[in-house]
Amino acid sequence: MNAWRAKVPLGDGEDLVSFCRRMAIVSGSPTLGGFLTDIGTTMLQVVHGTDDAVRIAAEFGQADVDRLRAATVMRVLGDSAHARGYRFNGHPVAQGHVERSVMRFCPLCLAEDQARWPNLHEAAPFIRGEWQLKWMRACPVHAVALVADGKWPAIGQDFGSLAENVVPLPPSGMETYLRHRATAKPTSGSEWLEGLHLNSIADFCESVGLIVKMEHEVAADKVKVRKLSIYSLSPAERHAAGDMGWQILSQGPEMLKHLVERFTAMACARGGIMKPGGILGPLNFYLSMRPNDKALQGIRDMIRTVIAASTPINPSTQIFGVKVDASSMTSLHVMAKATGMHYKRLGKLLILGGAISHGERVFRVDERTNALVREIAETMSLKQAGVYINASRVQMVLLVRSGILQASAVGGDGRNAERSFAKRDLDEFLARLTKDQKMIKGGVGTMAQSGLATIPFAARKARCSAVDIVRLIFEGRICIATDQDDYGYMSVYVSPADIRGILYGSRTGLSLHEVAKQRGWGENFVTFLVNESFLAFEVVENPITRLKQRMVKPESLREFDEKYILIDEFIGQFRRHHVDVRKEISRLGVKPVRDSGIGSRIYERSNGAGWAAIKIRALLDYEASRAQHN
Repeated sequence: MNAWRAKVPLGDGEDLVSFCRRMAIVSGSPTLGGFLTDIGTTMLQVVHGTDDAVRIAAEFGQADVDRLRAATVMRVLGDSAHARGYRFNGHPVAQGHVERSVMRFCPLCLAEDQARWPNLHEAAPFIRGEWQLKWMRACPVHAVALVADGKWPAIGQDFGSLAENVVPLPPSGMETYLRHRATAKPTSGSEWLEGLHLNSIADFCESVGLIVKMEHEVAADKVKVRKLSIYSLSPAERHAAGDMGWQILSQGPEMLKHLVERFTAMACARGGIMKPGGILGPLNFYLSMRPNDKALQGIRDMIRTVIAASTPINPSTQIFGVKVDASSMTSLHVMAKATGMHYKRLGKLLILGGAISHGERVFRVDERTNALVREIAETMSLKQAGVYINASRVQMVLLVRSGILQASAVGGDGRNAERSFAKRDLDEFLARLTKDQKMIKGGVGTMAQSGLATIPFAARKARCSAVDIVRLIFEGRICIATDQDDYGYMSVYVSPADIRGILYGSRTGLSLHEVAKQRGWGENFVTFLVNESFLAFEVVENPITRLKQRMVKPESLREFDEKYILIDEFIGQFRRHHVDVRKEISRLGVKPVRDSGIGSRIYERSNGAGWAAIKIRALLDYEASRAQHN
């Protein structure tokens, strides 16, 4: 055993596993496990980097024990899962930041090792301990990307060919800082980060760099910041994000504060309900997943203060486990959620009320805005108001246009599309409508038997508008009954007959349609009589269409019957064809008032029409008796 000593020099930055592997190759041992057993340790102790294994290997290889321990990633086995992890040169490293599945190395470094110690052959190349740290992605000596090849802790035999295809990649500022921190070299420009662990700084820089890189896409609303994650990036993308984040963080906490302010401003421009994850995305995730890291408390407090002061955070929202105070800023979405309204309708009403301008989604809250919002919260839309008073949309429009129902002040002048109605105004309307009610049991059937109808149906039967009926109810001129099985506007029943009597009085005149129906005449004939002044009429207003309408008085019909006789009476009386009757009347010398058209049916009684009727009757009786005799 002693003959093997000092034949394998300890490389600069070489870890325990690599040093033991090289000594086993030089000793000629067939397996690494067997070699470790011979020197007094085990494979598990070497892989975990225990102090005993480091001491035994350093003593056997006559190497500096402190150098070997500083370059070895040592396993820490705590009582809880949270306490488990690794340490590198005394610095805690999370388990997820140590690569133990594949071997990562720089092919150029291994080639140089082989050239430096050609007599060692396969034992010449050695693995640096920092290559096992995932945030180390570039070789600081050759400025190329580390290559993942072979299963850890073995080294592939073809690393020489890999050296010809290396990818240039200079170390990022974050890697340089972390390497200096890990090797106790002096650092500058980052004193405020000294309290953070190495892996915390790596995630911190990559999270900040990711949102900085995607800032333009987030501002254009092409990417949702809450969906960004450093764990979905490739190693090259994480390397670039870490470098970009380091450029921000190395300038101090003020630059981070400016970044947070920019993203809160973008969140306010987008609107919606503000949440820390939707504002800072991966940075919020990073800070939330380390609640016990006291070194991050100052950063959390700063971000919480900025978000609470410049964004409309919901008062019940917690930022990093702390409930925020009431914010002076709010948004349409936050206010809509608090009032139970749709944010688009709330925005239109606030614009009408002069609280915000068009396109403004986030605004500062003051006493005037709070008063306006409280007033809006007590209002309803046209549809909601119709449901509240149990009236259809048609009835609501009639009531609004007539002025019986007034839109609230926050909804404009009542003609605006965003009409809103205060609940107190609707309650007052229903109270006036049912003030002198008479409760009738039995439902709709009982109402119909009593000759009562709802306001819309009574308006059709009485040939008037529902507005006229509502006004009569308000004036107390008609009695109402209410259906106990219904509510609101449609529960009110009135008498159509009473309404007709009040609106039209004891009207004795008949419309032209009613005259034609009463006498059995055609409407064209009645129109002819009116136009030719055979029937006297008066012009009145139609109660429904509000158009002018001609009405015939009953006295005019009596005067017409006394002065004129129609050929229809001869036809009906003698049961003869109108051609035969017309011939007999003409033969007796009686002429109609008009020679052709509708007027040929009309005869004046004073012109012998009455005598002609008697004559025709006698002639017909004679013909009938003669026919019986034959």
